[in-house]
Amino acid sequence: MIPVIAGLSFHRSMVIQTNRILFKHWLWGIAASFLAVVPLSAQRVLFGQLEAYLDDYVATLPVAGSNVYRDPQFEDQENIAKAVKLLLAGDLEEANSVCGQSSYEVIRYIDNSGAANREFWGLQPQPGSANHWGVLFWNPVSCRNLVLQCPHPKFDSNTGLQGAYLFLHMEVSGLMISGTHRCNSIAPTECSGTTSACGSSAPYRLSDIAHNAASIFQTVTINLAESGVQTFIQLHGFAKAAGDPNLIISNGTRDVPAVDPVADLRNALYDLDPSLTFKIVHIHTDWTKLTAFTNTQGRYLNESPAPCTQNASIASGRFIHIEQEYDRFRRDEAGWELLQHGLEAAFSCELVGNNTVPSASRIPKITRNGDAITISSAEEKVLSVYLNTVDGRTLFSGRQENERTYRIPRGRMTFLTIRDGKSGQLLVQKKFFLP
Repeated sequence: MIPVIAGLSFHRSMVIQTNRILFKHWLWGIAASFLAVVPLSAQRVLFGQLEAYLDDYVATLPVAGSNVYRDPQFEDQENIAKAVKLLLAGDLEEANSVCGQSSYEVIRYIDNSGAANREFWGLQPQPGSANHWGVLFWNPVSCRNLVLQCPHPKFDSNTGLQGAYLFLHMEVSGLMISGTHRCNSIAPTECSGTTSACGSSAPYRLSDIAHNAASIFQTVTINLAESGVQTFIQLHGFAKAAGDPNLIISNGTRDVPAVDPVADLRNALYDLDPSLTFKIVHIHTDWTKLTAFTNTQGRYLNESPAPCTQNASIASGRFIHIEQEYDRFRRDEAGWELLQHGLEAAFSCELVGNNTVPSASRIPKITRNGDAITISSAEEKVLSVYLNTVDGRTLFSGRQENERTYRIPRGRMTFLTIRDGKSGQLLVQKKFFLP
């Protein structure tokens, strides 16, 4: 049997943990190594509090002016693009192998901070990697088909922490956080637009990945969108001056889409707090501050023919750019929770995770005989199958092309998730308990 390599996440809370808690985490690693009943992929498996892990990631990002950010090479973009699609299909082992060629890794993170363990998948730089391109964390059993993006986690104070909080509290598909301060690089991007964020007005810098179409942040956005993610919400912040609203929300254009999720979000937040003020860029057409027209992710999602240099003219409804004033929304968890409730009201949970309900003919057949379950499909299709126990162990994670039988351990709650191996659509979720 191939043992699991379990790692301890280094985060803020562990700095103040006692030896007893550290010993508990060590025991988790031993359990994962010796109790697994099938060979696991070579991912590192980390246990702890994911929100704190992400908070520490943000706290240690390279600062402004240190000039460590470098754009990826073409081969790196291809590797990460392929890894994203493999990760979404549940093929973590192959995703890890592919992105490893660009000094990235795919990890399994078991958040054991709540009453029940929750598993997340992370695409992040390998320890010691000099590729500061950011991270993607994925919830394989989410109920909201949207991804949160934090392109300026340091410059737009607390937006990285806010993103981590929302990701853990509202069951969205994914979270993306950039890899440096937006002013880290001294070199300009070739993309259009200027900013005074890093000093006097000048072209955007390479490390300002909301305005760099050559970044891995852009690559990941493209591949998530191609894989079926419907909505991307970018969290930003601004210094509120006299006459400014609490929120400036843009879809990246002046166009009013037939289905308007920005209006839904505004209405939901206003219902929660009627004292809030807004500027909606495609409604308040005389507003010109922080419009997000030069955002390259927004340009792509709104189908600009040249996201680096050309503004989009038609809104797809897939991109939402939220500029938040500090005191009301970014200061602490009270503001984060307010935005959470607004987003939850505007984007309701779907019944089966990230996609539409599958037809009955597409749902795999599951039969149980004692401690054995057999999975088969009426259609000839590749399935992605995940079997996990409540204590965080993975019994199986991989692809199934033909009928196959799996063993269920006794005395432990076991969760089964089956997705379409090509599209990633959630087909089945079940739990088993054998006394």
